[in-house]
Amino acid sequence: MSPNFGAPPLDGDSSYDQKGFMAHVDRIKEYIRAGDCFQALLSRRIDVPLDFDPAD
Repeated sequence: MSPNFGAPPLDGDSSYDQKGFMAHVDRIKEYIRAGDCFQALLSRRIDVPLDFDPAD
């Protein structure tokens, strides 16, 4: 069962490309192996242009 939102998905611009994202994943793995952290959250921003005000 898939929800029908009535609108097609929009294209967005990510703050990471695949290569950059994976480089940061490898860096986090190094921190974990070194014992500097045991958990990390790598997030990214996705900008999607809108032709309406989302607050409306």
